[in-house]
Amino acid sequence: MEWEETELDKPIITNTSDIEFRLFYEKYTKTIKIEFKGVMGIGSEGNIDSDYMREVVNLTLNKFSIKKVILDYTNLTYEFGNSIIRVYSPLLAIPSAIIVSNKNKDGLTSLHHFYGLSKEKTITSIQGYFDTLEEGYKFLQTREIGTAYPMFSF
Repeated sequence: MEWEETELDKPIITNTSDIEFRLFYEKYTKTIKIEFKGVMGIGSEGNIDSDYMREVVNLTLNKFSIKKVILDYTNLTYEFGNSIIRVYSPLLAIPSAIIVSNKNKDGLTSLHHFYGLSKEKTITSIQGYFDTLEEGYKFLQTREIGTAYPMFSF
Protein backbone atom coordinates (compact mmCIF):
# COMPACT_ATOMS: atom_id res chain seq x y z
CA MET A 1 0.00 0.00 0.00
CA GLU A 2 1.34 3.36 -1.02
CA TRP A 3 -0.96 6.11 0.19
CA GLU A 4 -0.66 9.60 -1.24
CA GLU A 5 -2.38 12.40 0.66
CA THR A 6 -4.76 14.43 -1.46
CA GLU A 7 -7.42 17.12 -1.02
CA LEU A 8 -10.88 18.07 -2.22
CA ASP A 9 -11.09 21.04 -4.60
CA LYS A 10 -14.67 21.93 -3.77
CA PRO A 11 -15.39 23.75 -0.52
CA ILE A 12 -17.28 21.81 2.11
CA ILE A 13 -20.70 23.44 2.37
CA THR A 14 -21.58 22.11 5.83
CA ASN A 15 -18.78 23.63 7.88
CA THR A 16 -20.32 23.83 11.35
CA SER A 17 -19.05 20.40 12.44
CA ASP A 18 -15.94 19.97 14.57
CA ILE A 19 -15.09 16.75 12.69
CA GLU A 20 -11.91 16.90 10.62
CA PHE A 21 -10.89 14.70 7.71
CA ARG A 22 -7.88 13.76 5.61
CA LEU A 23 -7.87 11.94 2.27
CA PHE A 24 -5.34 9.40 1.03
CA TYR A 25 -5.39 7.78 -2.41
CA GLU A 26 -3.82 4.46 -3.34
CA LYS A 27 -3.41 4.60 -7.14
CA TYR A 28 -2.74 0.94 -7.85
CA THR A 29 -6.09 -0.30 -6.51
CA LYS A 30 -7.94 3.04 -6.86
CA THR A 31 -8.73 2.95 -3.16
CA ILE A 32 -9.47 6.10 -1.18
CA LYS A 33 -9.00 6.28 2.56
CA ILE A 34 -10.98 8.95 4.40
CA GLU A 35 -9.69 9.53 7.92
CA PHE A 36 -12.21 11.16 10.21
CA LYS A 37 -11.06 12.74 13.46
CA GLY A 38 -12.93 14.38 16.31
CA VAL A 39 -15.83 13.83 18.68
CA MET A 40 -19.28 13.21 17.23
CA GLY A 41 -22.23 14.73 19.01
CA ILE A 42 -24.39 12.33 20.99
CA GLY A 43 -27.91 11.60 19.72
CA SER A 44 -29.41 14.38 17.60
CA GLU A 45 -26.37 16.57 18.38
CA GLY A 46 -24.46 14.26 16.01
CA ASN A 47 -26.71 15.05 13.04
CA ILE A 48 -24.55 17.92 11.82
CA ASP A 49 -21.41 15.77 12.14
CA SER A 50 -22.97 12.91 10.18
CA ASP A 51 -24.22 15.24 7.46
CA TYR A 52 -20.75 16.76 7.16
CA MET A 53 -19.11 13.33 6.96
CA ARG A 54 -21.60 12.19 4.30
CA GLU A 55 -20.83 15.32 2.30
CA VAL A 56 -17.11 14.56 2.47
CA VAL A 57 -17.80 11.03 1.21
CA ASN A 58 -20.03 12.30 -1.63
CA LEU A 59 -17.54 14.95 -2.77
CA THR A 60 -14.72 12.42 -2.62
CA LEU A 61 -16.64 9.90 -4.74
CA ASN A 62 -17.41 12.64 -7.28
CA LYS A 63 -13.79 13.80 -7.54
CA PHE A 64 -11.92 10.53 -7.84
CA SER A 65 -12.22 7.44 -10.00
CA ILE A 66 -12.63 5.18 -6.99
CA LYS A 67 -13.14 1.44 -6.88
CA LYS A 68 -12.88 0.96 -3.10
CA VAL A 69 -13.27 3.07 0.04
CA ILE A 70 -11.85 2.85 3.54
CA LEU A 71 -13.48 4.94 6.25
CA ASP A 72 -10.88 5.28 8.97
CA TYR A 73 -12.62 5.95 12.30
CA THR A 74 -9.49 5.30 14.36
CA ASN A 75 -9.49 8.85 15.73
CA LEU A 76 -13.25 9.40 15.75
CA THR A 77 -15.10 9.30 19.04
CA TYR A 78 -18.65 8.00 18.62
CA GLU A 79 -20.88 6.93 21.50
CA PHE A 80 -24.52 7.03 20.53
CA GLY A 81 -26.90 8.17 17.79
CA ASN A 82 -28.19 6.73 14.57
CA SER A 83 -27.34 9.58 12.21
CA ILE A 84 -23.93 8.07 11.48
CA ILE A 85 -25.70 5.64 9.14
CA ARG A 86 -26.14 8.59 6.75
CA VAL A 87 -22.41 8.45 6.08
CA TYR A 88 -22.83 4.99 4.57
CA SER A 89 -25.57 5.79 2.04
CA PRO A 90 -23.22 6.89 -0.79
CA LEU A 91 -21.29 3.63 -0.38
CA LEU A 92 -24.05 1.08 -0.97
CA ALA A 93 -22.52 -0.42 -4.13
CA ILE A 94 -18.85 0.37 -3.53
CA PRO A 95 -16.59 -2.10 -1.74
CA SER A 96 -15.90 -0.45 1.61
CA ALA A 97 -14.24 -1.14 4.91
CA ILE A 98 -14.46 0.71 8.21
CA ILE A 99 -11.51 0.85 10.57
CA VAL A 100 -12.60 1.20 14.20
CA SER A 101 -10.96 1.79 17.57
CA ASN A 102 -11.82 1.80 21.25
CA LYS A 103 -13.13 5.35 20.71
CA ASN A 104 -16.13 4.05 18.77
CA LYS A 105 -16.46 0.24 18.96
CA ASP A 106 -19.09 0.19 21.71
CA GLY A 107 -21.21 2.85 20.04
CA LEU A 108 -21.13 1.17 16.63
CA THR A 109 -21.87 -2.22 18.17
CA SER A 110 -24.91 -0.82 19.97
CA LEU A 111 -26.09 0.86 16.76
CA HIS A 112 -26.15 -2.52 14.99
CA HIS A 113 -27.91 -4.10 17.96
CA PHE A 114 -30.51 -1.31 17.97
CA TYR A 115 -31.38 -1.96 14.32
CA GLY A 116 -31.41 -5.72 14.86
CA LEU A 117 -28.70 -6.21 12.26
CA SER A 118 -26.38 -8.13 14.46
CA LYS A 119 -26.23 -9.85 17.81
CA GLU A 120 -22.45 -10.09 17.62
CA LYS A 121 -20.61 -9.02 20.75
CA THR A 122 -18.30 -6.61 18.97
CA ILE A 123 -18.49 -4.51 15.84
CA THR A 124 -15.45 -6.22 14.31
CA SER A 125 -17.40 -9.49 14.24
CA ILE A 126 -19.53 -7.90 11.50
CA GLN A 127 -18.29 -8.10 7.91
CA GLY A 128 -16.63 -4.87 6.83
CA TYR A 129 -15.46 -3.58 10.24
CA PHE A 130 -11.80 -3.99 11.20
CA ASP A 131 -9.32 -3.16 13.94
CA THR A 132 -6.49 -2.34 11.54
CA LEU A 133 -5.99 -0.67 8.18
CA GLU A 134 -4.15 -3.75 6.94
CA GLU A 135 -7.12 -6.02 7.70
CA GLY A 136 -9.55 -3.66 5.95
CA TYR A 137 -7.32 -3.25 2.91
CA LYS A 138 -6.88 -7.02 2.58
CA PHE A 139 -10.67 -7.51 2.80
CA LEU A 140 -11.24 -4.99 0.00
CA GLN A 141 -8.93 -6.84 -2.37
CA THR A 142 -11.52 -9.63 -2.54
CA ARG A 143 -14.53 -7.37 -3.20
CA GLU A 144 -16.20 -6.26 -6.45
CA ILE A 145 -17.98 -3.03 -7.35
CA GLY A 146 -21.76 -3.30 -7.53
CA THR A 147 -22.24 -5.54 -4.51
CA ALA A 148 -24.15 -4.24 -1.51
CA TYR A 149 -22.50 -4.86 1.83
CA PRO A 150 -24.22 -5.92 5.06
CA MET A 151 -22.73 -3.10 7.12
CA PHE A 152 -24.70 -0.64 5.00
CA SER A 153 -28.05 -2.44 5.09
CA PHE A 154 -29.77 -0.07 7.53
